[in-house]
Amino acid sequence: MDKRLLLQNLIKLHLKRTFLESGWLKVSILKAFTSS
Repeated sequence: MDKRLLLQNLIKLHLKRTFLESGWLKVSILKAFTSS
């Protein structure tokens, strides 16, 4: 297994996770604004 490839996959996974989390954060903030 190429270490460089493994690192790339880890970075991709991390970016995907943080993107999803920030997406959920935005959604919850929007919901809070619209409900008030």
